[in-house]
Amino acid sequence: MPRGKHVMLLLTKAAEDEQVLDILMQHETASVASIGFHAQQAAEKLVKAAIKAAGAEYPLTHNVRALLELVEAAGIAVPEEFWDPGRLTPFAAQFRCDALPDEGGMDIDVKRMRGVVRDLRTWVEALIASKDSGEPTG
Repeated sequence: MPRGKHVMLLLTKAAEDEQVLDILMQHETASVASIGFHAQQAAEKLVKAAIKAAGAEYPLTHNVRALLELVEAAGIAVPEEFWDPGRLTPFAAQFRCDALPDEGGMDIDVKRMRGVVRDLRTWVEALIASKDSGEPTG
């Protein structure tokens, strides 16, 4: 698949996860694990889109921190606030099958989680636009 189409597919798939995330957040009874899963999935796809836009390849992984490291390896500085989505990695599998950590084991603020994903999308879209226009990044 051509790189541009691959990037757009990842952005579209991330938007689908963001849509589900927004729907779940409207319901008090939605589980944090389900909300976290879709936040993680959106963040993962957004970071993979950034990697592809930079002309690099990514492995099959759910580890958002490892993917962010690949963005930096491609010569793009990742803003400090986007390293937080690395905390979403356990929602990809561990928290889908296991219980969330006991109280105090992990602070989970779903509104903040959603805000970080929203900001990550804005950053990735700007990065892609700058790559498309030939502007320097990072």
